[in-house]
Amino acid sequence: MKKIVLLLSFVLATASAYTQKVRLPLPVQQRGGAMVYNPDESGNRVPDYSYSGYMASETEIPLVPVKALVPATDRDATEDIQAALNYVSSLEP
Repeated sequence: MKKIVLLLSFVLATASAYTQKVRLPLPVQQRGGAMVYNPDESGNRVPDYSYSGYMASETEIPLVPVKALVPATDRDATEDIQAALNYVSSLEP
């Protein structure tokens, strides 16, 4: 049993010496609060989705009046949703 544990320890120690550690590109906080995304060796980097919101996240989302409401229910609400869509689409823009 001691030989098996010793052999297993040796194999694991040897294998870990040959494995390459993967470094992920991590965002780094920069002066002024701006984020910098450092690429890895292949040029891969974390995508920046900060501009993917409404109007590139530069403008507040406008508040619009509610014209239809479909309440939560335990049954299939497909018909209620379709009726609300039909009603809203019939309104003047």
